[in-house]
Amino acid sequence: MKFKSLQLKSVILFIATVIFSVNVLLAQELTSQTAMGLVKKNAAAIGLSKNDLLNMRISAAYADNASGATLVYAQQTYKGVDVFNSIQTYAFKNGTLISASGNRVEKPEDLVNVKNGKAGITPANAVSIAAAHLKLAAPAALSALKSISDKEFDFGQLNISSVNVKSKLIWLTDEISKNASLAWQVEIWPKDASDYWLVNVDAVKGIVLNKINLTVNCTWEAPADAAVYHKRSEHNFAWNIDDGPTGIQAVNSAKYKVIPFPAESPYHPGGTQAIRTNPWTLAGAGNAATTLKWNDDGTKSYDSSRGNNVLAQEDVNGNNGFGKGAKSKTVLPDLDFTYTFNYNTAPTAGNNQQFAITNLFYWNNIVHDIAYQYGFNEVSGNFQKNNLGRGGAGNDFVMADAQDGSGTNNANFATPADGSSPRMQMFLFDAVPKFIVNKPTSFAFAAAFAAGLLRLLRAALALIGAR
Repeated sequence: MKFKSLQLKSVILFIATVIFSVNVLLAQELTSQTAMGLVKKNAAAIGLSKNDLLNMRISAAYADNASGATLVYAQQTYKGVDVFNSIQTYAFKNGTLISASGNRVEKPEDLVNVKNGKAGITPANAVSIAAAHLKLAAPAALSALKSISDKEFDFGQLNISSVNVKSKLIWLTDEISKNASLAWQVEIWPKDASDYWLVNVDAVKGIVLNKINLTVNCTWEAPADAAVYHKRSEHNFAWNIDDGPTGIQAVNSAKYKVIPFPAESPYHPGGTQAIRTNPWTLAGAGNAATTLKWNDDGTKSYDSSRGNNVLAQEDVNGNNGFGKGAKSKTVLPDLDFTYTFNYNTAPTAGNNQQFAITNLFYWNNIVHDIAYQYGFNEVSGNFQKNNLGRGGAGNDFVMADAQDGSGTNNANFATPADGSSPRMQMFLFDAVPKFIVNKPTSFAFAAAFAAGLLRLLRAALALIGAR
């Protein structure tokens, strides 16, 4: 779902994590009772037995007013406990099944290790075990802040996690051993770390069965000369808190200097830095994706790279905190983010950094608006602070970290459940090591050519930060 080749190397992660559904634009949530009625009516067509119907719950359902289709997501259960990753998606039109996808675990009663579905260790025990497994400090005074359900508990951040630590009872299936283990699934995003973990702890034995990383990374080949890597600890960066909201004054207009859509890099057609004014209008008048202008969340207006869909900022010290955003040159209601990138200076230098953050803000919003047209809207779990009463869980705008100091030559994107903000981390890219061909003489490269090639590559990678 994303575009942009070099910047795309970062944006592509965001794209890869968004899965399109066939729903959208003016969608309306349905009650579980209504959705289950559709499933039961079409049980024979779906291939569901009476026992199957008893062992499922509706996790989400909504009607798409544009297409007339109704989407229902059915979570398989056993003994009232969710079977992990066993969700079926059904599409109905005029009350009749038109599409079904996903799989169910057959005869879970023959696979489970605990016939009554009762845990032998507490959810708090599981949190302690998971924290120890991740080599985190032992949480003190473990008691749940609240019970989300009788099988899921919220412990707060415990001073070890960037999000609230949760412990949920699940069945964890293993296709190789053909069994299903009762487990506490502990959700932890360690502070100052990129990895967002689901740690599955055996609910009887108290051992870690496995862990799942919700952070998606690219895999690049290592540079030929590892010495070109810089240690982030060698650099001391100034730390600036984002200025925050400026009040409720509405945004009138905004100008952004960027590598404009649909160019994939500065060297693709149309990739020259250019000013785009009010780019949310690309979605068309009255489009539900852009009810709010990009620097507004419906309650507050911002004169920095922040709005309803994304907070773009630098994170050069890699601590996942609040860094410096791009700052408008003018005050509200007319905003100006027209910074020029100089390819001959460091990407972290003043205007260059402001340009990079502006560009990251711009592309995140572009992706939001395009993905919205294909069904990635509020009710289907998109990323917005304010869902405008359209369903889904809000308060989950993208935390987009430019020039993140926790890594190099990559980018990643961690996407928790709807209602929790994902974090996109864009690392600086090292310059490509210089090379010289000495033999045969007829193919020897001049130093000037190598230097020119290096400049070209550095410029192409500049959006995500080449040195």
